[in-house]
Amino acid sequence: MLTLNKLVIAIESYASAHKQIKSWFFGDPWDELNGGQSIHYPMLFGTLQPNRISGTSDVTVIRFYICDKSKKGLRNQLEVLSDCKQICLDTLIYFMQYDFSELIKINSEVTLTDFVDAFNDEVAGWYFDIEFSAIFEWDACSIPITNPTTI
Repeated sequence: MLTLNKLVIAIESYASAHKQIKSWFFGDPWDELNGGQSIHYPMLFGTLQPNRISGTSDVTVIRFYICDKSKKGLRNQLEVLSDCKQICLDTLIYFMQYDFSELIKINSEVTLTDFVDAFNDEVAGWYFDIEFSAIFEWDACSIPITNPTTI
């Protein structure tokens, strides 16, 4: 079973191994990007999006942001967007090929949305959602309860 803990460990492993990503964060990044901690760029961060149960699938959705610092006046904006887009593509390839040791399906149609001059750090980059779809069995035997009450 794919748990959120396993998924975050997989993201951390990827971010640590990628030679261009200098820092990563999972959770609510707004404090981090608005003058919180010292950040090294380019940065990858992930936020949990609404998840869903669809038939026999448990779909966990993570929004990935890849960003880098823009120079004043956005003189390097095109370079930052180009580099960050490549990291986005790397991320998609990685998770499409990643072996979770479980039957996981990743969405292959993804929309990359750019942003510029964002947050206090004036970063630019892209964000996109990856849907991690795992088998969900509607199996009462998997519930950790004893002596269930009959209605």
